[in-house]
This record gives sequence, structure tokens and C-alpha cells, in this order.
Amino acid sequence: LGFAVEVVSVRAALPEELEHGHAHGPGHHHH
Repeated sequence: LGFAVEVVSVRAALPEELEHGHAHGPGHHHH
């Protein structure tokens, strides 16, 4: 299994993301 990826943008983490320990995608965060 392999992946080919391209980073298209980078942004600073939001406070909520830092608290949760992971990034949240577009459209907010859902567990």
C-alpha cells in the first residue's frame, strides 16, 4: 500500500486543535 501526496497549504493550528491534539478539517470538528 502506498500513497502519493502533495501539500497544498499550511496554516497555524487553532486553539481547539491544539487542545484536541489533531487537526480539524473544513466544516468543523465532529467526533
